[in-house]
Amino acid sequence: MRKIERLSMDVEEYPFSHHVPMDLRGGVRTFVDVDQLPLSDKHKALVLSVQGLDTKKERYCLAHHKDSQGRLLIKLKDMGTLSGYRVDLLTGKVYDASGRHEVKPSYHYSKAGEPMYLRVKGKDLHRIVALTWLRISGQTTLYKKALAKPKDYPAHHREPWLKLSQKGNNIFNVGILPVKVHRRYESVVTQLAAKYKHGEVNIDKSSDIIVFD
Repeated sequence: MRKIERLSMDVEEYPFSHHVPMDLRGGVRTFVDVDQLPLSDKHKALVLSVQGLDTKKERYCLAHHKDSQGRLLIKLKDMGTLSGYRVDLLTGKVYDASGRHEVKPSYHYSKAGEPMYLRVKGKDLHRIVALTWLRISGQTTLYKKALAKPKDYPAHHREPWLKLSQKGNNIFNVGILPVKVHRRYESVVTQLAAKYKHGEVNIDKSSDIIVFD
């Protein structure tokens, strides 16, 4: 398989034959074939780089030791009061320093009272996991920038409909994006949602991921 560097790829050589998760608004949550999307090659590359699975994460999880409970526990650093605690990258669960006691998350609510995402001791769970991945995978420059300027480097959920569950905050569903990339991606999703309403986007109707709220 051709190696894809995150946020960059050769759109002329790489075939867009990948299915990626997308939230097309209005309760339509599904996998789409990037090659079939009514988008320019540039925007297809953007969707694939943001939503495609990072094979480096898969290789890391396969190569590293899990404990007797199947957890891949990583000690937290640079996390304020959570430094020294541990996070299981596979489940999004946070534990105390011993790894024996889970620290239960709480919801962060919008002004309208809607749950937005999970937090642990005042820290966003998706950001905890995403930053930890940057640190252990050696992406030092991006890690330092994201720590220093969190608004410029938001944490992104590949499948946002899972963000209110702990497992929906695991290593495979979250990542740090430069804010400009995140905004471009959200703009593309908005365009696709409008096209979907007009019947211009084909989705896999057999997918169990499709949910209509």
